[in-house]
Amino acid sequence: MSREAQEVAWPHLGKEIFVANWKMNGSLAFVEAYGARLLEQHSTISKKACVVVCSPTPYLKTLRDAVQGAVFLGSQNTATAQSGAFTGEMSANMAADIGCRYGLVGHSERRRLYHENDTIVVEKALRLVEAGVVPILCIGETEEQREMNETAEVLHQQLRHISSLGPTSGLIVAYEPVWAIGTGKTPTPDNVQKTHRIIYEILEEHGLCNVPLLYGGSVTATNAGDFLALKEVQGVLVGGASLKTDEFLQIIQCLDKISQASVHCSLDQ
Repeated sequence: MSREAQEVAWPHLGKEIFVANWKMNGSLAFVEAYGARLLEQHSTISKKACVVVCSPTPYLKTLRDAVQGAVFLGSQNTATAQSGAFTGEMSANMAADIGCRYGLVGHSERRRLYHENDTIVVEKALRLVEAGVVPILCIGETEEQREMNETAEVLHQQLRHISSLGPTSGLIVAYEPVWAIGTGKTPTPDNVQKTHRIIYEILEEHGLCNVPLLYGGSVTATNAGDFLALKEVQGVLVGGASLKTDEFLQIIQCLDKISQASVHCSLDQ
């Protein structure tokens, strides 16, 4: 795939990525108001930011109409099949048809509550790739695994099938330590930096280079800048804080503050 074709297929190239995961929250009124606010503030969003909103499936079309292309849509979940007798499922083709450019796979809640193992996760990612949708593959360790110093082993395990996606899938990986999701607990920037370096080494072992790596897990407007300032972090996956439109916008605006700080540092040197 040429660079020009990649830029069309993967709007996140060369940008910081901000993903909102609403989980099972919202209403029609909420979606319309949220979309209107994003559209209203679109001109204030940095050109260096790629913004993706993953709403519940029933609201994707409403969100699409509300944002009018101001941000990209993402699916929260898709099936391992593209069609057939799978009552209640949404295929990757359907997600693409409704306007999704991105799709979450492997979120810890899907792994824990719906027993999705690494094989299922990579199958879903493959369906997304086939449909022209960029998979955002979530990985991360539990608190028990962290305390047992098993983080690197767990990440290797979760990424062991990753090479089957191929080098031109537009893949994004999101590191979300399970113990930090919705708990208010967050690793230090130093810990995130070290863990992301481990993940990059794993990806390189599978022949995958230049894969954007996001951090997720209790990301807020207060701490987002600390993570985004790390060269090993190319964006954030935001859960609860993304339900507050203005806080999500503040998280995106952290990018401008970091850029300004970098300019000042360069001038001072």
